[in-house]
Amino acid sequence: MNKKQRWPACFLIIWLAGCSTVAATGTDSETAGQLDFLAGDWILYDTDGQRVGVSRIVAQVPGTMLYEVRTLDGKQPQSLWLENAERNGGWTQLFVGPAGQTRQFPLQSAPGEWPLVMGADVVLRSGQSVAFRMTISKESDDTSRRVLEMTANQGESWRTIFDYNYRRQ
Repeated sequence: MNKKQRWPACFLIIWLAGCSTVAATGTDSETAGQLDFLAGDWILYDTDGQRVGVSRIVAQVPGTMLYEVRTLDGKQPQSLWLENAERNGGWTQLFVGPAGQTRQFPLQSAPGEWPLVMGADVVLRSGQSVAFRMTISKESDDTSRRVLEMTANQGESWRTIFDYNYRRQ
């Protein structure tokens, strides 16, 4: 085989590798890039407008994986991930639970729809079964809101765990 015959095969291999990277990062999906605006440094405020902490979010794989380190004033930093997961049909929030294992809040709202709602049924350390839901709202590329709620009565009533407004630094 001469050089001219090898060139198309090499080109095809490179092209296919590029296509598999696009597929792996989800850049052709309906929700790809939907949360990339979150990348950056943020100041967190409560509903009274009081500063409660800071957050740094990095798009590790644009359209697919975001990594957040959220530090509430006076507390240890918390690592969180937002993953555009094929197995769940959209975004999933991952975080380390109290037992040191990763917890998942898969997407509950329709893919691509705002606000994004994620959540899961969880058994607390006390043994009580509850459900959590995390709602992420986008007001602009520089302002978003996250509300975490919990129910212990199959959704008859919800208790707010936190309600943070994220404002870009």
